[in-house]
Amino acid sequence: MQYQLDNLDRRILDALQRDGRLQNLELSRQVGLSPSACLRRVRLLEEGGYIDRYVALLNAARIGRGFTVFVRVWLRGQDEDTTNHFINSIKSFPEVLECHLMAGDCDFLLRVAVADLDAYRQFQIQHLNRIAGVQNTKTEIPMQRIKQTTELPGHVFYVRGLNGQHAIRRWRVAAAAGLLFAFAAAAQDDIRSYDIPAQPLEQAVERFSVVSGWSVMYPGDLGTGRSSHPLQASLPPLQALQVVLQDTGVEAELIGAQRVVLRRGAHAATGSSPTDVAADLGQRRRFGDLQQRLRTAFCGDPDLAPGTYAATLRFRIANDGQVQVPELLAGSGSARRDARLLQAMQALGLDADAAALPQPVTLQIRPSRAGHDCGRRPPQP
Repeated sequence: MQYQLDNLDRRILDALQRDGRLQNLELSRQVGLSPSACLRRVRLLEEGGYIDRYVALLNAARIGRGFTVFVRVWLRGQDEDTTNHFINSIKSFPEVLECHLMAGDCDFLLRVAVADLDAYRQFQIQHLNRIAGVQNTKTEIPMQRIKQTTELPGHVFYVRGLNGQHAIRRWRVAAAAGLLFAFAAAAQDDIRSYDIPAQPLEQAVERFSVVSGWSVMYPGDLGTGRSSHPLQASLPPLQALQVVLQDTGVEAELIGAQRVVLRRGAHAATGSSPTDVAADLGQRRRFGDLQQRLRTAFCGDPDLAPGTYAATLRFRIANDGQVQVPELLAGSGSARRDARLLQAMQALGLDADAAALPQPVTLQIRPSRAGHDCGRRPPQP
């Protein structure tokens, strides 16, 4: 299965299009990721073919290639030998920057870069017109370059797949100091195709959450030193997760609709003390309360309802349950929305024991083609 882009991947692609020399540290700062997570995503984008290569864009005028012409070419025949001979000949000419097989009036369209009009005339006489099979050519000389860019438009990345359905959304809450919680709505019987290679467990679980839309919560050190089991199949989410966790010593416990918590297998084998069990249940309840309060706050404000934007915030929870001075790590692209996000976080009221959650807490809001509709009641913890 092809690697599926999420909004952070698209931010990375946009940044690298603007400056391919960005160092990973600066790139991670711009997109709101840790350097290691950012580098991992760049490698996946390279391996998936989203990044073709890194190049330097030269100043054509400074190196004596500032005269550009467009050439339409007609061949005497459309047979394979004639066409292949023309294509192979064109590939050998460094003056030809682009060659396109056309559907329409002409057979091929060329973009040629040379020093000046005389240089182009020499190229036409000595090379282009001597290619066997060329019947006619027509040269178009641009008077002024109005626009030239190699950057694909950002909106292609950000709105593709939405099809106008702004009610389709997914968002994730991540506790950077110890817990990861990914929230989305997906049916338990939803069978999806998974292609998750053996890799560090944390990365595999994150990939499972993105593909399945399921919520996963676990202690931050649970994945340390563990590698996932490879998975390439179409399965229900819980069964798929069990395959990923095979031979890792980690077990998945279903705690609600499309929601699981991961724990070390030793808990099931040897048992836990009543104190450990109570602490674990309390932590799950606190995170469930945080999830529900965030959903209520964001879905109650049209500016904040997730679905078409991404943002990253970091905050701490005081002993009285109040959110302390939230920090915007990565903006949503709208100053109005960013201000409303910070206001909503400051107004968020939690129970006093929410301060027992690992601090600080990092919140990532991330759009997707499938996810949670704010009009629906969320699954209960």
